[in-house]
Amino acid sequence: RDVSHQLRSVLLRTTTGVRLWSSSDCYSLTTHEIPTLAPNQTLSYDVVWYGRTSAPGCPVKRATVPAGTYELVGQLGTLVGAPTPLTLG
Repeated sequence: RDVSHQLRSVLLRTTTGVRLWSSSDCYSLTTHEIPTLAPNQTLSYDVVWYGRTSAPGCPVKRATVPAGTYELVGQLGTLVGAPTPLTLG
């Protein structure tokens, strides 16, 4: 299974579905990674988020996401996970 960065992401959105941030927006392609998983092989990777919004192309103007309830959604290619609640205090 191909698990390269171009196929995987974590998305933060409001509970009404408004996109706020994605792990793929400001990603540096210089990171070394194993792009393919063999059967029964596992993979984990860290996601760093600085509490600000983002958009494709990583625009300079970004806003701090305020305290509240949000959703995280994982995606790998066309596979999309169920939303997971996230509360920021």
